[in-house]
Amino acid sequence: MVLSTRTSKTCDYLVIGSGIAGLQTALLAADHGTVRILTKKALNQSNTWFAQGGIAVALGSDDNPEMHLSDTLSAAAGLANPEYARMLVEMGPHSVETIMKYGVRFDSTDGKHERGLEAAHSVARVLHSGGAATGIEIQSALGTAVTKTDIGIEENVQMVDLLIENGRCVGVSAIADNLPHIIEYRAEHIVLATGGSGALYSRTTNPQIATGDGVAASIRAGAVVSGLEFFQFHPTALDLSGDRARLISEALRGAGAKIVDNQGHRFLLDEDPNGELAPRDVVARLIHRKLEETGASSVCLDATDIQGGTVSTEFPSIWTDIKNSGFDMDTDLIPIAPAAHYSIGGVLTDDYGRSTIPGLYVCGEAANTGVHGANRLASNSLLEGMVFAHRVVEATTSNIPYEINSFPVATIEVVCQENHMNRASLQQLMWEEVGIVRHKDGLKRAIEKLYGAPSNVDFGSSAIENAGLIIIGMFAARAAYDRKESRGAHYRLDHPGLDPNLAYPLNYKIDYPFSLTMKYE
Repeated sequence: MVLSTRTSKTCDYLVIGSGIAGLQTALLAADHGTVRILTKKALNQSNTWFAQGGIAVALGSDDNPEMHLSDTLSAAAGLANPEYARMLVEMGPHSVETIMKYGVRFDSTDGKHERGLEAAHSVARVLHSGGAATGIEIQSALGTAVTKTDIGIEENVQMVDLLIENGRCVGVSAIADNLPHIIEYRAEHIVLATGGSGALYSRTTNPQIATGDGVAASIRAGAVVSGLEFFQFHPTALDLSGDRARLISEALRGAGAKIVDNQGHRFLLDEDPNGELAPRDVVARLIHRKLEETGASSVCLDATDIQGGTVSTEFPSIWTDIKNSGFDMDTDLIPIAPAAHYSIGGVLTDDYGRSTIPGLYVCGEAANTGVHGANRLASNSLLEGMVFAHRVVEATTSNIPYEINSFPVATIEVVCQENHMNRASLQQLMWEEVGIVRHKDGLKRAIEKLYGAPSNVDFGSSAIENAGLIIIGMFAARAAYDRKESRGAHYRLDHPGLDPNLAYPLNYKIDYPFSLTMKYE
């Protein structure tokens, strides 16, 4: 087959990704120029769709941004940028007002927003829709709003690499379903909103499209990445052999659901007085340890006596989802185990979403803005996507000085070679060696197996995704090996304590940028 290239029309803003970060950025940017959205599946297929809990924002009379900031920094375990985190919580109310103008509706009683309580929050501050169907509401409303504008939408387009000319990002290369050639999309401003990389792990709450495409392409192009050793594992995902890890929102524990072992004992209280509402990383590790000790595959979530009613009435979307797997949450104990949930690290940006490559902006889960530090506070993720969409567009329309953290950047040598690791073996390797708990010996094994990023791949979306996951996994394993302490979502069995001398982010870049070479028949 002969290789050919078709270059699309250029636009002012090219947004890759259609979750909350991408859609909000596109809607805001439409006031300042022409906008095109690329998404590798349908417009409504993203991690946002699967978000349950809601959006953490200080709106109640018993709450304020200072309290929200304090909780955010506490969860971050000393690594968040306090200035950026303050901006996040202070801009939250305005960002909520903005998405409501686009049609997003939150649950309310007597004209006041209902607010849920989640782990590590000092007060109930989580806005939600349909009990725990917040992501579906946001995705649907913003998606509908986009279709009513002149924003160009191209579905089933898989990003391949960034186009870099004279040190500046000017576009992306991509492939599309049923087209046997590379397409180039060019724009003045390139915004990556490609989401996280939960597909690195054999057990994840993310859809399998969460393959970190933007992060991988940014690494290959020479952008600095940061915080890749921090990956958040959600403690409560349905454990059912042969089934995906269905998320069971933390909001249920906020409403009084309990976690018990197979003898009915609330074992979390033996280690942490906050029990089910201890930080996610603590709960996930304690469950993991219990499973290791007992040899069981799961513990149980007991939501048969929650506040306000029953799961079927208060959280109907969760009840229905779990009912489809054969359990009635109103009456049954539900088998649960931790699962990979959120990529805390990503492409390093400043507080306006600007990466270390001029012209390239990164927003949402693909970015490391510094607001989450070593551990993300529950329901701050949708908030980050909204707030930084505003910041990205603001940066493109004004001459704001560029600032980014000045911590050292380590260079990782990458030897491009054929690497035949398939996704299943990669996911198992990451789960076992770079998972909830780590050890230097396992991290060494992971680094050795992942060394050598694929550069010559088959023409197709899956091959591109796998190549990207391998390089992200390699960088994550290296960062986890280098952070010889336990902090936030990163836990080392051989370094269980926190080292105050490591209270700074670990930044990395590739030794020599490269692009994927596609193999054609």
